Amino acid sequence: MPRFGLTALALLVVVSTASCAVSDAAGYGAEAASAPRADEPTSSLDPEALAIADLAAHAGVDPADIDVVAHERVTWRDGSLGCPKPGYSYMQALVDGYRIVLRAGAEDYVYHGADGQKPFRCVQTGPNGTVAGSAAQ
Repeated sequence: MPRFGLTALALLVVVSTASCAVSDAAGYGAEAASAPRADEPTSSLDPEALAIADLAAHAGVDPADIDVVAHERVTWRDGSLGCPKPGYSYMQALVDGYRIVLRAGAEDYVYHGADGQKPFRCVQTGPNGTVAGSAAQ
């Protein structure tokens, strides 16, 4: 019986310690995070900001002089994300992602990306590789 009592006491200590981990310093339960504001990026990966920074470096323009023409959700036909390179093979699966069109001066630049990944500049002309019925075209 004493062994059962020690086991129960140890379990009680573990449970008590675990419940304290979700309390703040004053002993109150932690509040749920508030919903992000509409003007805040929801993660550290902000595709528009990354695309603008890349274009500013590439074109040698001030980021403030770059306009976002479009930012669309798309489903890419394969792992090329609508920008296949000749001679390369790509995963044959539908990929959720986005397409961003930026304008610097009179020139438009297209960026493609998959959800959770950084955008890349796509210089490929022609169809954008999206599945029929998705947002881009």
